Amino acid sequence: MDIASLNPSLAKFARSVAAAFDLAGVVEVLELSGSANRLWQFTTTQGVFVVKELPYNNRNHDAELCQAAAFEATVIGAGLVPGPAPVPNQSGGYLSVLTGSRGVECPVRLHPWFRGAPPRVDDPAILRQAGHTLRTIQLAGASWSVQPKGSLQLWTTDPASVLQHFFASG
Repeated sequence: MDIASLNPSLAKFARSVAAAFDLAGVVEVLELSGSANRLWQFTTTQGVFVVKELPYNNRNHDAELCQAAAFEATVIGAGLVPGPAPVPNQSGGYLSVLTGSRGVECPVRLHPWFRGAPPRVDDPAILRQAGHTLRTIQLAGASWSVQPKGSLQLWTTDPASVLQHFFASG
């Protein structure tokens, strides 16, 4: 949908994303499906991008989200893992807190558009490559850890209550 025909809050969101990430000429915004986060495809005069709106994250974890995006940019930029690296915002970080598409402040990330296809999980070569990629990420991530005993220490909520909330949401 072209930006002129968007509802006012989505148009404001699109303009905020464009300003935060220095995108010129947003000509189309499409909502994407398939994620717990809200995903948007932005077509601009500079290319096509995916906007990741993170409205469900606890805002107390913005620093960890920034560090995760920087880690992602590092491993992709170093060629350790293939993928579209996050695009830095105007201040050089990878996370911008903006008024989201539903009018609530939330973290937002931007990536170049990458057309992919779901892998065939019954293909042993794909499974080996996935395992190799996961191991590469884990080894690279060891030096980025903010916790002395692994990432599960970031959980501040009882997992059972998270699941209960998840199932109650339908």
